[in-house]
Amino acid sequence: MLSLLSKYRLLFSVAIVLVAGLVALVFIIETRYRAHHAAGPLRQYQEFHLTAGHGLNAISSSLEEQGIIEDALTFRLIARLQGVGQRLKAGNYRFPQRVSPAQVLAMLVEGKTHLYSITIPEGLSSQQILGRLRGNNQLSGKTPDSLAEASIMPETYHYEKGTSRQKLIEMMQGKWQEAIQSLWDKRPDDYPLKSLDEVLILASIVEKEAVRESEMPTIAGVFLNRLRKDMKLQSDPTVIYAISAGLGKIERRLLRKDWKFPHDHNTYYRKGLPPTPIAHPGLAAVKATLNPKTTDYIFFVADGEGGHRFAVTLKEHNANVAKLNALRKKLR
Repeated sequence: MLSLLSKYRLLFSVAIVLVAGLVALVFIIETRYRAHHAAGPLRQYQEFHLTAGHGLNAISSSLEEQGIIEDALTFRLIARLQGVGQRLKAGNYRFPQRVSPAQVLAMLVEGKTHLYSITIPEGLSSQQILGRLRGNNQLSGKTPDSLAEASIMPETYHYEKGTSRQKLIEMMQGKWQEAIQSLWDKRPDDYPLKSLDEVLILASIVEKEAVRESEMPTIAGVFLNRLRKDMKLQSDPTVIYAISAGLGKIERRLLRKDWKFPHDHNTYYRKGLPPTPIAHPGLAAVKATLNPKTTDYIFFVADGEGGHRFAVTLKEHNANVAKLNALRKKLR
């Protein structure tokens, strides 16, 4: 009888131990689960690069070593329980401060890599664009030695760290070609320019001349009027492009003597369109060039307030120039 009682006591003790162990296990699991969803240790944004081919053990250990999470073991266990341990995507991530391990895991599974951006404004020359790409430390590889003017889409581009400069250029070129070909295909039946290349040349001049987008169709119309009359375009930006050896920018005001600079891009020096564009125009300039405003204007000059005054006759134009000179003198 005593022996049987002892067995019951032993079983009872084992049961208590098992229950206590189960309670402790539940407590530990609940604590770790809460910690997995609680704010993490990061005090500021931190980048994390996940290389392709790394397994869950290496990834979780690296996250812990870099102070992004506090418990690599729990991170691994939960990833495996959720069945996502083999679905973590390579790339460059930027984790925000106090990011929870659960958020880290979700970002790695969804591949929410951190994207950088670079903006190519309208009106930059190829040399200026290549300079921006070469000076961007988040990109990799070399740029080509040269880049055709008006060959890429001026826009803001998003990319992952380490993207090659050549790949980014090809993406810019592809987007541009698709857009401009679509515009060219929709040109008016009686459009005077013979090729898309000519459109881009004139659009680049319109881009550099216009300050206000609303004036682009009128400026395009002026230049087309001058071409019809076999007049020189006489565009100052073409002179700047010529004397700056294609940079498209000078650190001084243009002088009258510059108009005589002998160069094929100088439209004061030679008639007709330049042999190539002088910059990368935006789509607005291309659209304006393909859909110019019909006027009798053949002259225009800055009005000193961000726009232009247009004229039909040289007498009207000279009067507008006099107004601009008077305003400049007043502002000195």
